[in-house]
This record gives sequence, C-alpha cells and structure tokens, in this order.
Amino acid sequence: MNKRVFLTPLEVEAEMQKQRAKVDFAGKTEEAAVKTMIDTAKQNGKFGDKILMVLSPVYIHIPSWQRKLTISRALSIGNNYNKYKWEVPKILYCNGKLWCVDGMHRIYGAFRGKLEAVSVEIMTDISEKEAINLFLSQTDDRSHMSPVDTYHAAVAAGKPEYLKLRSICAKNNVQIKGDVGTVKNPVGILTSISDGVSMARSNPELLNKILRLINKLQWNGYENLSEGKAYSAKVLRVLKKLYSYYPDNEKDMEKILLTYCRGAKYFRDNLAEPWQDSLFDHLSGVVAQHMDSSVVVPITVKQSRGRIKEG
Repeated sequence: MNKRVFLTPLEVEAEMQKQRAKVDFAGKTEEAAVKTMIDTAKQNGKFGDKILMVLSPVYIHIPSWQRKLTISRALSIGNNYNKYKWEVPKILYCNGKLWCVDGMHRIYGAFRGKLEAVSVEIMTDISEKEAINLFLSQTDDRSHMSPVDTYHAAVAAGKPEYLKLRSICAKNNVQIKGDVGTVKNPVGILTSISDGVSMARSNPELLNKILRLINKLQWNGYENLSEGKAYSAKVLRVLKKLYSYYPDNEKDMEKILLTYCRGAKYFRDNLAEPWQDSLFDHLSGVVAQHMDSSVVVPITVKQSRGRIKEG
C-alpha cells in the first residue's frame, strides 16, 4: 500500500470539518462565534495596523484554491511547533468564516498536533480575490508553488489568461493537469500549464489551432490518458514553431500532417520519445517533402542552433 505524500486542500478541509462537527462549530453557531471573536479582536487585538488573535486551528477553513499539502512537512511542524520559528499565519474573515490564506501547513500541523490554539493575523478589509492575489504573490522558497497550485488559485481569482486557457482546453475536450472533473471524457491531458498560460495570453487563437490539430491527428490514443504525451510542452512548442514557418500555408501544412503523421501508433513510434529539436526536424521534414516546391523549406533546429532538451 502506497503511503500518501500529499493531501488536496479539499481533503484537508474535509478532515478538519469532521472535527468542527464534533464540537458543534458550524452553521449559525460558527458565524456568531466568529463574529464575536473578530469584534473582540478589533477592540483588543490591534497591533499597529494589524489584527492579531489566538484561536483554535479547528476554527480555520482551508479554501479549495490552496495548494497541495505536504503531509510530512505539516506533521513535522505540528510535532515540533516552535512559536519563535514560524511566522504568523494570515487568515481572511469572509462570509462569516475564517479562511487560511497563508500558513496552511502550520494550521494543519497544529491541528494534527492537537494544539489548543495558535496566533494568527486576521485580515478583514480585503476581498477573497485580493486574498488569492496575495497568496499568488508568494515567491520565497518556503511558499514555492507548483504550476498546478498556481493554476487553481489563479482560476479562483479570475485571472484572464488562466480562464482563457481553461476555456480553450474545454472547447477541445482537453483536461488541464490537476483540473480533474472539469472536462467530461477528455481526449488527453495538457501537462504543461506554463506553456498553455503563455499561449493563452499571447496568442489564444494559435493555442486553439494546435489543440484542434492534435485532436484531429489522434496522437493521444492511450487508454490511460496520464501516460499520453501528445499535449506536452514539447509538442506544443514544436507545432507552434511549425505554424510560424508556414503562416501563409497553414492549411497545406495541416493537411500534410493529417495525411502522413496521423494516429496514436505513429506518435508512439516516431514522436513520443525524441527531444524537442529532433521532433521538429522529423515533422518539418515530412511537411517540406510534400509541400509545394514554391514554399520556402524551413531550416531545421539542428542547423540553426544546438540541441535543446525539453524543459
């Protein structure tokens, strides 16, 4: 049996909610109690321009846009809690509840360590969207977030490029890595969120063309979608480059690929493993071989620069 390494924010919230239910801290009871806490803190807990208070970690909710929780890290904090070592978690008071903006590992660690109370900073004068943007602005090593973590928070904050990426992928029936359940019966998984966001910001029409072409090529014919590589950074970048070489002959280029490079078997045998430059050389060579001679044949990556391994 594999030992869990991570918990999703929904799993953390569900576990803590069970404990709230046991102590009858929910619904109107919770709202009234929290309001009293906040009113008292505003009167007696102000330190400069901040509101500090001490409360049970059980009272704090974990929003769905939080990042994944590393179990070992949280348990280490809870079992060796040092008030002088850890910074004060930031908690948002919104809609009658307390929400963890920064410090989820400290809050969950304190909860699992059965600490009766922790010190927190309460934020009452910002919206949830502003709180998410604060969460996204964290860049130090302690709070480094994966692209999946950033994606969930950015969607919740309504960032245009992330919403555009989600819309384009849904339109092409492609699931974004970590965004399980948003696309019914997906044909594949977009594994490079950073590339997707970049293209959704700079050239959403091209991103849509590329996903549509991959679908038509049927490159992702794996039973287990997570094993497919058709929607990887390498493929996105190579097709982006091909479109840039044939701006006036896109239809011809697409037709050639659909004629000579179609199918999951072709992808597995010829395209799945090569590095990015080799993949470009292969596809550009096929296109050049069958393109009308009046079209300028693009130089290969090998000719123009050194080999670059997929990032």
